[in-house]
Amino acid sequence: MTSSQVQVSENPPVTRQDLETLAKNETDENGLILGKFRNVDELAASYKELEGKLGEPSDQQEVEESDAVDLPDGYEDYYLPDGSVDYNTVKENYGDTLAGIFEEANIDPYKISAEFHKNEGEIPEEMYQSLLDAGLSKGAVDRYLTGAAVESGYVEEGEEGATGELPPQIVRGIRDSVGGDDSYGKMVDWAMDNLPKQEILDFNNATKTMTGPQLKLMVQGLFTQYQNAMGVEPNLINGRPASSGPTPYRSTEEVKAAMRDPRYGKDVTYTQDVYARLDKSSVFG
Repeated sequence: MTSSQVQVSENPPVTRQDLETLAKNETDENGLILGKFRNVDELAASYKELEGKLGEPSDQQEVEESDAVDLPDGYEDYYLPDGSVDYNTVKENYGDTLAGIFEEANIDPYKISAEFHKNEGEIPEEMYQSLLDAGLSKGAVDRYLTGAAVESGYVEEGEEGATGELPPQIVRGIRDSVGGDDSYGKMVDWAMDNLPKQEILDFNNATKTMTGPQLKLMVQGLFTQYQNAMGVEPNLINGRPASSGPTPYRSTEEVKAAMRDPRYGKDVTYTQDVYARLDKSSVFG
């Protein structure tokens, strides 16, 4: 008995005449073609079935296709060969603190960014919730998204975000009051690394109900703590008299009450006293 292999993947389809020729040359002493088929029709039917199977993807191909990672357009360089996020690039783009939070929570900031631009300043609810679940405050997330929307041209400068957060120009003024984005970022990094988690949460919660001036004072108070910890002499308020021992505030509620006083922002002496007391306070760490 002899055998023969029919190539179907690269050669043209086998014709009826080809099969008849094969039957003449490959019929054994029992009259079976290739030791299996009784006639050309059975051989043709078997060949047709084989041709159909060879046209289907293999199990391995199906696995590889199902495992393919759908990377956001324009961000491909920020991923590793296996499709996972390269968190070294996240550190370069978002800073060490946020990169650590994203990596620990398995958050892909590039997919969030892609959705943000796709939806012109908004992200899906599940992505928004993932940021909150990672420990970022709602106020911080909303302010960041609003600021990014302004920078990208999705929201007009001075327009209040949909969440009712402070307008971007107010947020910008607060950051500028402590030296701009770089100084503000360093202060936040220091706070994340050095303040107890509960105090960070208390600070974030307090900012949600504050007006622009109140939040500015709160941020400046935290910045003063940061400068003291780093051995830098604070100089946020020009012309502030030297303090001879003002009474520190004992809680954030006392700070807020002081800022609600009608004299705050109008009476220079009273306002300076508020700053002096906050400078000596440790309500945020």
